[in-house]
Amino acid sequence: NDEPSNFHENFGDAITRTFIGNVIDINGNPIENVIISIGNDDVLTDDHGVFILEDAQVNKRFAYVKAEKDGYIHGSRAVVPTSGTNKVSIMLLEETVAGSTTSGTSETIAISNGASVSLEGDYIKEDGTPYSGSLDVIIHHLDPTDEAVSLQMPGLLYAENEDNEERMLQTLGMLAVELRGSGGEDLNLAEGSSAEIKIPVDASLLSIAPS
Repeated sequence: NDEPSNFHENFGDAITRTFIGNVIDINGNPIENVIISIGNDDVLTDDHGVFILEDAQVNKRFAYVKAEKDGYIHGSRAVVPTSGTNKVSIMLLEETVAGSTTSGTSETIAISNGASVSLEGDYIKEDGTPYSGSLDVIIHHLDPTDEAVSLQMPGLLYAENEDNEERMLQTLGMLAVELRGSGGEDLNLAEGSSAEIKIPVDASLLSIAPS
């Protein structure tokens, strides 16, 4: 079935809501001057890591909050808005360069626990033009057995089945991967290029993991 999904229709009409929240690091310390954006609205966290964004345009059943600051992996949180003030907490992970590669070269970059990403070597800049040169590969494994994973995880575990019915997912782990050019620019995979990620499954989750 190649027809496009109408899953976004499950999110409901456009509405405005107020969001208050905080951004912390892995030690629970507040992070200031984080850019928080919801749709076209954005605001900075204060010196307590706190932000307030009033009258942000979202959907009745879906809001997407992004958090970005240099030196940290891009964070985000998806929530189902409530009628009152919506509270959001996000834990940002420090950028850790796992390795470097060069455009035009296929490469597998791994971290110490065995998680890895295999890249084909074709990259584009944010404006869609091809990128050539060296790049850093930033990797962080999100471990579902870590109680902080819900604060670190992008989006939410919300999906559709083949009948466009809503379902909740269970995660066996995630890999945050960012590609950074030599000038500090955010890179993406070129159209038609793919990447393969591998993640270790914690022994406590093997009993529920598919074969």
